[in-house]
Amino acid sequence: MVGLAIALILNIPMRAVESKLSKKISVKLRRLMGLILTILLLLTVILLALLTVIPEIVQTFEALLAMLPGFIDSVTEWVWFIMLFLALQQVEGNLIYPRVIGSSVGLHGLWVMLAVIIGGGMMGVTGMLISVPLCSVFYVLLRESIGKRLAKKCIPIEKM
Repeated sequence: MVGLAIALILNIPMRAVESKLSKKISVKLRRLMGLILTILLLLTVILLALLTVIPEIVQTFEALLAMLPGFIDSVTEWVWFIMLFLALQQVEGNLIYPRVIGSSVGLHGLWVMLAVIIGGGMMGVTGMLISVPLCSVFYVLLRESIGKRLAKKCIPIEKM
C-alpha cells in the first residue's frame, strides 16, 4: 500500500513533465523518457519499501538471536521465551502503545487503537502513522462543534 501511494504521488509530476514535453519531442523519445521515469519510480518505491521493512526484519532477527542460547540449553526454556516474547509484544501493542499515544494526543486508548487498525488496514504502516493525528484532529473538531451546539442551547458544558 505504501508503494502504491508513493507511485501515485510521484506519477503525477511525471505525467506533467511528459505532457509539457510532448509537443517538442518525438514519440520515440517520449516513450523512452516515460520508461526511464517509470524505472526510477519503481526503484524509489523499492528503496522506500526496503527502508520500511528493514527495521521489522532486524527486530525479528534480534529475537531469534536472543532465543538461540535458550534453544541450545533446553527446549522448554525456548518455548517459555517464545511465549513470553509474544505476550510482551501483545501487551505493548494493545495496551501500552494506545495509552501512551492517546495521552500525548488527547485521545482515549480505544480511539487510538481503532485509528491504528483502520489506518493500517487502509494504507499499511503509513496509514498507522497518519491515522492517529488525523483522528485527533477530527476529535478536536467534533468536540468544538458539540461545544458550540450546547452553548447555543444554553446547556452547561461539563468536562468534555
